[in-house]
Formats: sequence, structure tokens, C-alpha cells
Amino acid sequence: MLGVGLDIADLHRMARLLARFGDRELRSVFTRRELTAVRGADDPALRLGISFGAKEACGKALGTGLVGVAWTDIEATPEPGPDGTGLHVELTGAAGRRAHALGMSDWPGCWRAAADGGRVLVVLAAVSTVRSGTAHRDLGVRALLEQQLNRGELDRRKPSRRGTEPS
Repeated sequence: MLGVGLDIADLHRMARLLARFGDRELRSVFTRRELTAVRGADDPALRLGISFGAKEACGKALGTGLVGVAWTDIEATPEPGPDGTGLHVELTGAAGRRAHALGMSDWPGCWRAAADGGRVLVVLAAVSTVRSGTAHRDLGVRALLEQQLNRGELDRRKPSRRGTEPS
């Protein structure tokens, strides 16, 4: 594992963003594919929060934050799985070049919504090789997520005024 990032996104903030801004404004942060998925989701704020949290977590795993990286260089898509919390992340542009320079080629991740429905935790790992089998790819990331969730951190934390938890 070459890098790990996690982020907690405030879903109430995501709902306000969706209510306030149209796709044109949101496209400065989210890709067209992400926004299409958000608009078709049963819970658009959750879907937007997963993408937003993944972008923040990816910046942390890259070690640079999002400095010099366009938000749209990082695209996150929830993956179907046994528990429905898998995450696929694709990097392009400056984010892709940075990851390549660091030897990062795969981004297994997962997410979990808080019991109160107000927050979503996203965890990503940057690894150097892809091994066959989803179970192997997700093992380290899922262990980190489960450790955090077993401590009850997600349900105890309150969102900061900015809408996301500090690193």
C-alpha cells in the first residue's frame, strides 16, 4: 500500500449543494458521469457525498491534497458488491500523472453512511499492483474502514462548519 486517505462528507451540505447549484456549476467539481449517477440515485446527497469524499480521500492518499489537481481528474463510482459499499476510482489529468509518478496504479476503496444519515465515511488505498479478485483488492481498505466503524467514530463525530471532518 503506497497511500491511504479517508474523508467524512456532510450529507446535509451535499443536499444543499444539489438544491442550490445546477449541473453547470457542479461540473467544476464532479464529472458528467458522476452527476448523471447522482441525478438517477435513490439518495442523491449520499451519492454526491461518496464522490466528494472520494476526491478528498484521494488527494490525501496522493500526499498533495488537491493542489494542482482538477477535482474532475478524480472520478468515483460506487461498485456493486455483497454489502454495496465498494468504490471504484479513476484518475486522469494531473491526478493520474501524479499517481503514475508515485507508482500508484489501483485505488480500492469503500464507503459507509452514518447511522443517522448525516455523514458518509470514504476510505481509499493507493496500491502499486492489481491482484485478481475483488476480495484481495479490498482487504486492507475494508479492514481500515471496519476498524474505524467498530470504534464508532463515524456515528460520534459531528460535521465541522466546513462540512467535512478534518484530516
